[in-house]
Order: sequence, then C-alpha cells, then structure tokens
Amino acid sequence: MAGSRTPSLTCAVHGILNTVRISNAAEAAHATTAELGVNWSMTPFNAVVAGGSTTWFNGHAYTTVALSNLFHLSVRTMLYAEATYQHASGGAKAALPSLAPSPGGSQASLRFGLQHFF
Repeated sequence: MAGSRTPSLTCAVHGILNTVRISNAAEAAHATTAELGVNWSMTPFNAVVAGGSTTWFNGHAYTTVALSNLFHLSVRTMLYAEATYQHASGGAKAALPSLAPSPGGSQASLRFGLQHFF
C-alpha cells in the first residue's frame, strides 16, 4: 500500500557479570551474578522482555528466568504482565523479590500491574 509504513521490530541485548564481597565482623563470602536478557520493541508502545540470571553464593546457586510484556498507555503510564520462575540448588530455598521464601527449591510468580511515574 503506497504511503503506509509498518513499524519495524527492534531488539536490544543486555548482559552483566557482577561479583560482590559480603562480610561482617566474623566472616566474608562472594556473590557472583551472570545475567542476560533481550528487549524486543514490537511497536513504539509495546515491548517484550525476556531474561535470566544465575547467582552463586556460599555454595548455593539461584537461577531465575522471566518473561514480561510492557504496554505504554502514555509517556508516564504503563500496563505490565510478568511471569518469573526461580530454582535454587545446593540446599537453598528459592526466594523471589517481594515474596516470602519458598519452602522448597523452586518458586514461580505471575504479576499484572499498572505503573505510573509522577
């Protein structure tokens, strides 16, 4: 169709490797996190984000994967949906942010929300 234009799909890959030393007066340990993700801008208003990370700390490993859809209603208001799964190994309990720790090694969450920036 002459004069029409389909928005192009854009993609951004992001990753990080981080090591921190956590200590108190009696002991110290290192936590290392490797993270990798992809953001797909489907339209100027809609983005899909997929990613995962693994953190190694004190003989335990925590692996987390997530898939999100972000839909901008305006410059300051966004609807979102996110599915997250975490598996902990080495005898650790899974513990996703803002949730109580799992009684076992795995935990999943599904979140829907509206975010507004003031």
